[in-house]
Amino acid sequence: NVNFRIHDSNIGADENIYKCCIANRESEFTWVLGDDDHVTDGCLLNIFNLLLQYRNNLGLLILSDGDYVVDDRLKNKMISSYFILAKLATNVQPHYLIAHTLISCNIFRTAIFDEMESIYVTRDLTKRLGLSANFSHMRGMVKGLLSSSGSNYCILTPEFVALDTTKRLPAAVSFDHDIQKIYYFYFQWLLTEIGTRVDQVRQDNSVDWLFESR
Repeated sequence: NVNFRIHDSNIGADENIYKCCIANRESEFTWVLGDDDHVTDGCLLNIFNLLLQYRNNLGLLILSDGDYVVDDRLKNKMISSYFILAKLATNVQPHYLIAHTLISCNIFRTAIFDEMESIYVTRDLTKRLGLSANFSHMRGMVKGLLSSSGSNYCILTPEFVALDTTKRLPAAVSFDHDIQKIYYFYFQWLLTEIGTRVDQVRQDNSVDWLFESR
């Protein structure tokens, strides 16, 4: 069964993604797939098998983008919480925490999504910061995962590549100062949530490396 809705006007990226994240609260898992992202041949069966295998305690399944080389220490892992994943990534490959902000990389347990956090980011914080978007889907997912850590929801990072980036059209949005600020504010929020300072992140005391094309 497929339901789809067309808005009367352009409501912006964060609001649109937020509505997708809460579209079906009765489903076990939610996957927001961008209209310019193509799944690789055969990956859907792999995804369904993982969701079935770990359906009782899976909080987040992080899929790989064909353009991004994930460090072997983060690939094909079952990690017991997002807190542990974020701590590991800051020591191994900090940019990974930005790379999987692409909406299509994340399949999350619907029930953990923190709707109030996403609403706050979308309708208040983003406007106050003067930004066009601020990863409201990540704030909703991560806040929900960190808050539900007692439920033993694990994070899976499978080795197979799920998104075929060779078919992706060039982005219409330039990598401008606004995008850099969006990355900066999200990453600073995440580090605060896990109790890490920027100077504790591997290799660099600044966040300039976040804005490099990887």
